[in-house]
This record gives sequence, structure tokens and C-alpha cells, in this order.
Amino acid sequence: MPSPYDSSSPAEWSMVTHKLLDEHPVRPRHLLAAVEATIARYPLGTLQEDLGHLEFALDHGMSRSALPHKYRGLERGGVTFLARILGKELARSKPEAWRIEETDWGSVARYVANNHYSISILTSEVCNDLDGISYGRRETHNIDYGQPSGYVAILQLDLGETPGFDLRWGWIDRKDWCVRGSLCVVPTRTVEAKTVHLRIS
Repeated sequence: MPSPYDSSSPAEWSMVTHKLLDEHPVRPRHLLAAVEATIARYPLGTLQEDLGHLEFALDHGMSRSALPHKYRGLERGGVTFLARILGKELARSKPEAWRIEETDWGSVARYVANNHYSISILTSEVCNDLDGISYGRRETHNIDYGQPSGYVAILQLDLGETPGFDLRWGWIDRKDWCVRGSLCVVPTRTVEAKTVHLRIS
């Protein structure tokens, strides 16, 4: 699939990004409302506490199929869990418009009227300059399989001195991803040119 950036130089990518976002039927306020609902349901401290309880239960022999409902999905990790909840919250406001599919890295919100406007939803820790966004990959994955591409909503966890969240909204091409060890990453310069930062209140 050709990229909307193919005929543009890197210096023009930001302009292409704004054009793509202006064309999308989802407005930034819709994404932010879904993020705020997700955070309200699973504040960072609560999520970390639940992950600790889950790890303890699994370490002491509880099977994944016997997990209490509140822990279902957490076994893939907190960041993947949040991305899946964010997809569900986005669809909740207009369920007839979306079909949510879970992936190893989060979820895809399929836009029923036009698949072009589907959104890959993932969560990334805020990284250094070499790793603009990233997610953990399974050893069986190669760079050509299962990468988020097209429109993306990226919930970033900042685990620094004042933990919190950021949201990036834009477009990432499959070829923008590269593998570094156990992570799939997109460098900061590409992220900044192909996404915009939406402030979470």
C-alpha cells in the first residue's frame, strides 16, 4: 500500500500529517474523551497494583483461565491492556461506527464505513531520542508482521518523576518501524513529523 508521504520530502511531512488528520472523521476531542475515560477507569497506580496482584497469582499456580474478571487481559502486560481499553472506550461513544480487534500490541478500531480511517491503538513508554515510540514484540514476530500502520493513536506512559500520560495522534507507515532488541521502535524525528501531541487535561 503506498504511503501518503511517498511524494513528499521529510521537511513536508508535518504538512501531510495535518492534512491527513483534517480528513479523518474522528476529532481530537473524541480521542481525548476516550483517553480520559480510560485513565479514570485505570489510573496508573491502580494498574500497577493490579499487575502486582496478577503476577503473584500466576507465580503461585493460578491458571490464566481462572483469573478473576478484573484481571482478564492484564496477563499481556499493562501497556497492551490500556491500549485495548482505549479502543473499547473510543467505540463506546458510537458503537455502530467501530469494530474493535485485539492485537499483540493493543487494538485496531476498524471504521465500518471506510477501513482507510481505521485506527491502530497502542501504548508506549516515553522513550529517549533514539526510540520515539516503542512496544515489546514477541520473539516470533519479524518486522514485516503485525506492525501498526496507517492512522495511529499512541498513549504514552511517562514513568518519570511525575508519572502521567501523553497522546500522539497521526499516521505511521509500516516501514517506519525497526527492531531494536526486544522492541519495535519508531525514531523521535519520524514521530514528531507524522503525529501531533494532544494534551490530556
